[in-house]
Amino acid sequence: MKFKNRWKKAACLLLTIVSTACLGKVDVKAADYWPDAPETLSPSVILMEESTGTILYEKNSDEAHYPASITKIMTTLLALENGNLSDMVTFSDDAINNTEGSGIARDYGEQMTLEQCLYGVMLESANECAYAVAEHVGGTVENFVDMMNAKAKELGCTNTHFANPHGLQDENHYTTAHDMALIAQAAYQNETFLLYYGNKKGTRLVKEKVNVRYSSSVSREKALVEQLIKGPDSDNESAVLPEGTKVLSVSVKDHICYVNLDAGFLDTTNVMNPEVPVYAIVNSIVDGSAISRVQILIDGKTDITYMGKINLEKPLSRNPNIVEGE
Repeated sequence: MKFKNRWKKAACLLLTIVSTACLGKVDVKAADYWPDAPETLSPSVILMEESTGTILYEKNSDEAHYPASITKIMTTLLALENGNLSDMVTFSDDAINNTEGSGIARDYGEQMTLEQCLYGVMLESANECAYAVAEHVGGTVENFVDMMNAKAKELGCTNTHFANPHGLQDENHYTTAHDMALIAQAAYQNETFLLYYGNKKGTRLVKEKVNVRYSSSVSREKALVEQLIKGPDSDNESAVLPEGTKVLSVSVKDHICYVNLDAGFLDTTNVMNPEVPVYAIVNSIVDGSAISRVQILIDGKTDITYMGKINLEKPLSRNPNIVEGE
């Protein structure tokens, strides 16, 4: 990216020199062409490019302020990294009665999935949901707040301290525009995907919503395959790929995804149905994307018949027949 920008600047400079030579002497001042800073009412502002972390504009970005409900970005980030979206969250008496402000009118003892709670947190800014999520993920709100501060330090935040998971004002609850940009950048690197794992017997595929964190330097498709190798979090599903499998490369061309794995994929010790590992990859990549087919390669080769039954020579389409409930 830096090279491209420098190349463009060099090309513009060359064009200016050529134009000047053709038209005669022209007084050009760089300041005349430099954009003015935007007018902002907020005392602290930052504009960061998400994939690289490049700061495009900032104003007093290291001044400390009360973050209010944008605190919930960190709450959600930790919940996604440490919880399971299908977990059941129970609303305690403290979650209902020790929070004020915005909420969605939950009752003591009521249950929602973690996913539903996070929708309440981020769409409705529901304080009781943030509190319940903190209790569920951290065991106690105090433990969760410790997790929040540890995560802030891990992300490079230098002037941030959290005192609660919802953002209600507290003199020990503060952050800066720059630190919040770092937290938001990390949050944007989390995405929820529909992955396919094996059922308990390993004979068919089952769907599971999984939060996957990956950086902008890693493709969506590679992140999905690596997550499949890690295996499911739930005891209701079984692993579909050998644990030692390595992803050599992943690329996409003309709506076909090429997944190149090492020979570890061929370890079929625990494979009950040859369709399960193959179509776990294919279905997970194809679902929710513009990709129509997946070509699986082993050490760059396609002339392989997996377990003597599935020909990997050509790209494969999504297979609904191996999925439970379809």
